[in-house]
Amino acid sequence: VNLFFRRNRIPYRMRGMVGAGNREALEEMLKNDIPVIFAAGPTVPVLWRKKRLPLYPAKGTVSEKSIKAHYMTLLGLEGQGEDTWMRVASWGELYRIRLSDYRRFTRYTIPFTNRFYRMERVKDTEAGMGAGGRRTVRKNGGA
Repeated sequence: VNLFFRRNRIPYRMRGMVGAGNREALEEMLKNDIPVIFAAGPTVPVLWRKKRLPLYPAKGTVSEKSIKAHYMTLLGLEGQGEDTWMRVASWGELYRIRLSDYRRFTRYTIPFTNRFYRMERVKDTEAGMGAGGRRTVRKNGGA
């Protein structure tokens, strides 16, 4: 992940992972406008391949979609306890996921694949950007 960020001059670095139960850490990242990327799945293929995580539309229709393995962006947390909902974005669409559904779904997935990635903003020079957002070039001519 960090290599991808550096090569594409994205000014963030992954600094570890946060479990779904650490609401304080998730809210701190959201408050500081740090992207919260998380994984859902994949399910353990042989045993629970039919398990899916429901996605509910953010507004409007009653229909629901579901996923088995997907990365999304957490936009916010609403509610408390068993009534906590995650507001998420996936491919430009807004959805909600019940946090209790997410936790239940993680029981059927490959261990350590369902985590929220702890991101931190890096200085432009560390992301391969010079002053004013310009690309920096090393003396050997490389980027």
